[in-house]
Amino acid sequence: MTQEQDAGHTGLFAQDIRQARDLAQELGRSGDLPALEEGAWGVEVDEAATLDHVLGRLGTGEWTGLAFTTRGTRVLGTVALDGLRDTASAVVELDTVYELRLWQPDGGPEPGVAAHELRWLNGSGCAEIRVYTSPRADGAPAGAGTGAREGAREAAPPGLPLESCWYRRNRYLEHRSASRSGAAGRMTALEVFTREPVYGNTVFTDEILTGRWT
Repeated sequence: MTQEQDAGHTGLFAQDIRQARDLAQELGRSGDLPALEEGAWGVEVDEAATLDHVLGRLGTGEWTGLAFTTRGTRVLGTVALDGLRDTASAVVELDTVYELRLWQPDGGPEPGVAAHELRWLNGSGCAEIRVYTSPRADGAPAGAGTGAREGAREAAPPGLPLESCWYRRNRYLEHRSASRSGAAGRMTALEVFTREPVYGNTVFTDEILTGRWT
């Protein structure tokens, strides 16, 4: 491929990205879908983490989540270093938990954080995921200001690698058991999209819960 051909492909690639972004924004304005917003996200992985280690990672602020146990799934009302309780205030026995999904409602108290989630699977370790509200990652799209990028590095934990992303706010009806009366509540979430590195397509990458149980 000649330099001229390569430059042409690069120009078309950039044009496709702009068109995809414009289409997403247009769909958002039409009311069919909320617009994608530019942001950045970072993932920390610890493959050796135990459940106690995960609880030790809890920072300040409120946490909620789901505990998958050998006795069924428990909706968590209290999440703390010293243990877990469900929404009925019953203790969740930690030795029955094989998977845990915890998140901070509305992203927690850290400035600029739109979503913050901790996931743990017995034998596989944990992942801690944060989504930030402005484009401030390495390789951010053209037009992302240096100041915004540096602001993210100041807000993020030291050494956390950040990647550019787009995100969209969503919500779902909560599951309602037969014993629960009244209308089902709504759980909010953040859908994360990233740019696929080979062809540059914008693809769905992850979804992080951000709401409170009702």
